[in-house]
Amino acid sequence: MVIVVKVFLEGIAILIIVIASVRTLLKLLRSLKSSGHQQHWVIIRLDLGLALALSLEFLLAADIVSTAVSPSWDDLGKLATVTGIRTFLNFFLNKEVDQLVGHQLCFEG
Repeated sequence: MVIVVKVFLEGIAILIIVIASVRTLLKLLRSLKSSGHQQHWVIIRLDLGLALALSLEFLLAADIVSTAVSPSWDDLGKLATVTGIRTFLNFFLNKEVDQLVGHQLCFEG
């Protein structure tokens, strides 16, 4: 059961990344045809950043689920390492998203 849940959560994360990548590419191509590229690119980066942060959360959930059932010390060490790396990535991704939101507010205001 745990393996099914883990694969399901990882599948959701991959699906989020694929959908966000395709949408980002389409938005990028459309923005090249219009004026105000910089403003559009900020919005595009913001959307992609939010999707990547969401996918990292699903991947972290998958790792926690797989370690929840009778974990060994080795499994806990791997989980701690992966959690640390993903938390680090998520922190800086959220920081960039916050900067992009601020940058977008400058364009609107």
